[in-house]
Amino acid sequence: MTNPIARRSMAIVALAAAALGIGASSALAAPAKGGGVVFGQESPPDCLGPMLTECFTIYANRIMGDGTILENMMTNDAKGRYIPLLATKVPTGSDITLKNGVLSIKFSIQPKAAWSDGKPFTADDVIFTWKTIMNDDNGIASRIGWKDVASIKKQGSKAFTVTFKKGKTFAGWKDMFSLGGGFQMLPKHILQGKDYNTVWNNGGFDTNTPFIGTGPYVLQKYSEEQTTLAPNPRYWGKSLKKGSPFLNSITYNSGIGGAGVVTQLKSGEINASAPLPNFQFLNQIPGTPGIAVQSKPAVSIEHIALNTQAEPFTDPAVRRAFAYAIDRAGIINGLLNKQVPVLNSGPALVPAIPGYVPAFAKYSYNPTTVARILAGDGWAKGGDGIFAKNGQRLSIKVNYIPTNTQRQNNLNFLSQRAKAAGIELIPNPDPNVFSASMPQGNFQASEFGFTGSPDPSQTSILAVDQVPTQANNFAGQNYYRYTGVSTLSAQSDYIVSDPQNVPASLPFGGPKRAAALKKMQEKLATDVPFIPLYVTPNTFAGKNTLVGPQTNVTQIDPFWNVWNWYFKGGKA
Repeated sequence: MTNPIARRSMAIVALAAAALGIGASSALAAPAKGGGVVFGQESPPDCLGPMLTECFTIYANRIMGDGTILENMMTNDAKGRYIPLLATKVPTGSDITLKNGVLSIKFSIQPKAAWSDGKPFTADDVIFTWKTIMNDDNGIASRIGWKDVASIKKQGSKAFTVTFKKGKTFAGWKDMFSLGGGFQMLPKHILQGKDYNTVWNNGGFDTNTPFIGTGPYVLQKYSEEQTTLAPNPRYWGKSLKKGSPFLNSITYNSGIGGAGVVTQLKSGEINASAPLPNFQFLNQIPGTPGIAVQSKPAVSIEHIALNTQAEPFTDPAVRRAFAYAIDRAGIINGLLNKQVPVLNSGPALVPAIPGYVPAFAKYSYNPTTVARILAGDGWAKGGDGIFAKNGQRLSIKVNYIPTNTQRQNNLNFLSQRAKAAGIELIPNPDPNVFSASMPQGNFQASEFGFTGSPDPSQTSILAVDQVPTQANNFAGQNYYRYTGVSTLSAQSDYIVSDPQNVPASLPFGGPKRAAALKKMQEKLATDVPFIPLYVTPNTFAGKNTLVGPQTNVTQIDPFWNVWNWYFKGGKA
C-alpha cells in the first residue's frame, strides 16, 4: 500500500549533504538514555486511525505507524530489504508453498512480542487485523492482498499460516506483513467491538480507548499541532535490542510548513525533520552548524493526478494535451537545479524498481503538439490565448496542500508555461486534499506524492475497487477514478509461478510479471490519468549528536529503526 505525502541502481541525487550519514556513528559509543527528539512536520495529521483513508498520510504514520507505536511482522531496512520485526524471520524456503495454484505463507512470531499493556501479541491479533481490514464498514485505504486471503490459521499462539484463494497468488505478500507496505498489526483485546472508523482517530483519548502498540513508544498526548510519545516501559524488544528505547520522548510539532521546518531547525525549536519533498530545505539546511543531513533516492514520486471523471479530463485528448503543456524538464533544470531525475512512469514506480518502463518519456513540453491535439478535438484559441470549446475555457485548478511551498513554486512555474501553450493552470491551495477533496472526487487535478515499497505492485492505486465512492466509505487510493489498466495491474500482481530467484533487473515473479507491468505502463502513458514529474529523495536532518536515524527508501523513512535512536551523552 502506498502512502500519499502531502521511492537497485538509481540516479543519485546531487546533494553535498547526501554523504552525511547520521547513523554512521552509532558504533562509536554505547547508547545513552535521555534527551528528547522534537520532530518538525510541514502538515498536521488529519487523524491517527491506522490504515483509514481519511487518516492515511505520512504525517500520521510517522507518529504511530512506522514502528514507533504500531509494528508489523516485518519492516524494511535502510536499503529497503525486508527484515523481521514481530516475526522471528522473513519467510523463505519451506515457509512458502505453491501447490495447485494455492499460495501459503507460514510466519513464526517472536516469543516475547507483547502489547504495551503487557498482553502477549499472538496469532489472534493477526487474524483480527485481517478481519478489521476486510470489514466493509471500515474506511480502509487499501485491501490489496488482504482481499485475496482465504484463511489465516494459527498454530498455537505464536505461529500462523496465511493461505490465499486459489489462483490469487499475490506477488506482493511481503508488503501486507511489512511496515514498508503501509500496514500495521492491531490489538484484538482493545479494539474488538469498537467503531474502528473513529475509535483511535483522536488518539483514543475521546473514546477512553488506549492507543497501544507493540513498538518502543506509547502515545502520551495528541493534537494535530503537537503530539508526544513516551518510552514503552514494557517494550518486548528490550532484551533483543540492548535496552532500547533510549529517548525520553519524541514530540511532533506539526503544521509548521516547509519554510517553518527550515527556520525552526536553524533556530533550534526542532532538532529533527524529514520533509518530503522540499528542495528549499535541501538547499538551505546543509552547512547549518550542529545539523547533519542525509539524503537518499527513494521509492517516492511527485506527480499531478487528473480526475478522469471531472471535466475537462473526462476527455483523453485533453489529458494528453495537458501532459504536453506541463514543462517537467523546466522544473528539474530550473527550480530544482537538476537535483532529481525526471520521472517517466508511475503512479508509484521509479527507476529503482524492477519492471519500471519510461513510458511517459514522449511527453516533453511542446505547445505546437498541444495546439494540434486540441484543434483536432474541437478546441480553438480565444482572444486571451486560452483554448475554448462550446463556450468553455480550458481552465484547470490544480490543488495542493497550502503548507507545501515546493508544490506552490512548482505550480506557479507550470502555470506560466501552460498559459504559453494555451491552457490556464490555476494553483489552488486546499487543506483538505487528502481528507475530503480527492477521496470525494471534488477536484480537477492535484499535485501530491506517493511513497511506497520496493515491490512494483500498482493495484492499490489503479484497481476498480480502489476508486473512493460513497458506497465504500470513500476508501481506496485510485483518486484518478481511472480503471483502464485494472486488469493489467492485477495480472502483474498474481504472477508468482516463475522461479523466485530471478535477476535483480526483473521484478519478483520474473519475466512474465515484467511483461505485464510493461503493458500496464504503456497503456497509462496513452490514457494519461496522471502526469509524473520527478523522483523525490528521502531526506533527514537532525542535531549532529542524535545517533541512529538512517534514511530509508520506503514510506517508513526514517523511523524504521527508531528503537535505536539516542543522543550522545543522553542530552538533546
